[in-house]
Amino acid sequence: MTENVPAATPPIPDQDALDAELKELEAQHPEPDIRAVLRDREWFYDAAARGELDHLYGKVVAVYDGRVAAVGDHEDVMRVRLCREHRQHPARFYLVYHGNVMTDFA
Repeated sequence: MTENVPAATPPIPDQDALDAELKELEAQHPEPDIRAVLRDREWFYDAAARGELDHLYGKVVAVYDGRVAAVGDHEDVMRVRLCREHRQHPARFYLVYHGNVMTDFA
């Protein structure tokens, strides 16, 4: 029986490898307009305040162009994937842990 068996989660790459890949992606793309990132930040906090993101509590949320672009557990893995998918500089995406770091990690 394979029912109710969770899908295998790919292993998280070594942090040094992620850092090197992010540095390479930074060199491939121009730095983003910080105003676009700030608009995405504002969109996230407005949506969170309205309760629209409650189902994402406890996850890292990536916002790009005023929408949730990805949800996951590891910010750098998500950032690399988003850079590849959208062909953007790593700093273009607003990523934030949607939870309470004071209680979630205590």
